[in-house]
Amino acid sequence: AFASPEHVGHSGQWYDTILKETRRPLIGESIRHRWSEPDLWRKQLDDVEERARRGAASFAMTSTRLALRRWNLEESNRLDEMPAWKRVMSMPLAARKAAFLNQQTRRELAGEMAPGRPAINFSRRWDSIFVNQACRTEYKNLQGKSIEEIGRLQGKSPIDAMLDLSLEENLETVFEDSITQGDEKAVAAIFRSPYVMLGQSDAGAHVASANPGFGFGTFLLSYWVRQRQIMPMEEAIRKLTFMPASIFGIHDRGLLRPGMAADVFVFDPAAIDLEKPEQVNDLPEEAPRYIQHARGIRYTIVNGSVLMQDGAHTGAYPGKVLRSRAI
Repeated sequence: AFASPEHVGHSGQWYDTILKETRRPLIGESIRHRWSEPDLWRKQLDDVEERARRGAASFAMTSTRLALRRWNLEESNRLDEMPAWKRVMSMPLAARKAAFLNQQTRRELAGEMAPGRPAINFSRRWDSIFVNQACRTEYKNLQGKSIEEIGRLQGKSPIDAMLDLSLEENLETVFEDSITQGDEKAVAAIFRSPYVMLGQSDAGAHVASANPGFGFGTFLLSYWVRQRQIMPMEEAIRKLTFMPASIFGIHDRGLLRPGMAADVFVFDPAAIDLEKPEQVNDLPEEAPRYIQHARGIRYTIVNGSVLMQDGAHTGAYPGKVLRSRAI
């Protein structure tokens, strides 16, 4: 078995000891950009890369999923680390709406969002705050867009774009931001490292959670590659296929080549995306769990047999247990 400690630091003598004594590839998790420790990822990556330069089979894993927080201006403490925002959000609803209309208050709130201000768990960046859900039909086209982008489209400052929209919707507009993987320059550096695997799913450990980590490959291809263009599609596919197959010692998979297992994933790059998680009650005692479907995926082929076609199981069971042949 691989030694895969769940450890953030990727440093220390114990890490080198595991590598030496097991003589197995070591995958440590998790390297991510965190607003609370915005430079930690660089040290973690340096530690892994230094071991690799010494010849160790040392790798790290990162999450492709965003750790999202969703909130509105009607009831939330998401912005409380900024004093002016906390003061306004503590006001009764009518007084809060009046404050949001006041130009002096808007300048004060915008000042606390200025680039370079210290961030703890909130980014203070308009390009990392998105509209998750608009209430009124005429604003549905803004869903998925950042406040910075909406401001550009409307010819407004970001603070005006955000507060005008929220006031139009009685402060019920749902916004979202990420506490990890929010700095795309850091994410690009992490993703592109030859010593970092892309993944991190709980693989069923938190099935009752609406965000257990499943769908990480689909999210990589739809969000980071198609929307954010953080790496070429071909490199993302290599990171999801050939790289883990090589590290895990499964040498007949990971490439489309004669003589190798015919495992093929056929999808439309322009359409692949996640559906919203769906709750079902199919565990023992009708306990709930979440499942997640995807769109834009035509075929999943395992060992040359079509397993899934357009999201439906074909009835075939061509899979088998895989054994590592890594040294």
